[in-house]
Amino acid sequence: MIVKSVHLFAAVVFVSACLQCVASLAGEPAATDPQVGTWELQPAKSHFCKPEAAPHKSVREIFDVGGHIYLNHWTGIDAKGKPIDYLYIARYDNRKYAFPAASWVPLVYMSWKRISVSKVSFLDWKDGKVIAENTRTVSPDGRTMVQATTAIDANGQKSSCTDRQVFEKQ
Repeated sequence: MIVKSVHLFAAVVFVSACLQCVASLAGEPAATDPQVGTWELQPAKSHFCKPEAAPHKSVREIFDVGGHIYLNHWTGIDAKGKPIDYLYIARYDNRKYAFPAASWVPLVYMSWKRISVSKVSFLDWKDGKVIAENTRTVSPDGRTMVQATTAIDANGQKSSCTDRQVFEKQ
């Protein structure tokens, strides 16, 4: 699985480099997105509705690959001590994209929407239904990113508890 992810990651990086070249030739201005960079979870500052399910380590690497496409590489160690290694894309067009990107038959899709320069919202979808609402906000100083996630049950009811993951830029 890791080899498959590495090959996919290399292909995405190559395609993104091509997209960046095309974008620069087309005169597309280079926008600075405060979410771009490497972010490490700060467990002591975070809140999980189910603490037993909280990851031991979580790192998000977010790349602007051009063409208004963002590659997200999520790594770490989950609550059971198993490695986390997911690649997924985000495009703030409110369309559904597979999560993880390396899966031929994805179980979950994500749709992304930009709220402001420093805030995006996204929905997690499974079997055509929204299963979670998320927001990701970067602080004005660009050093802290907070991702809030509220689960939604099979009846469409939001959980009364919201996970709040706090990340610091590396």
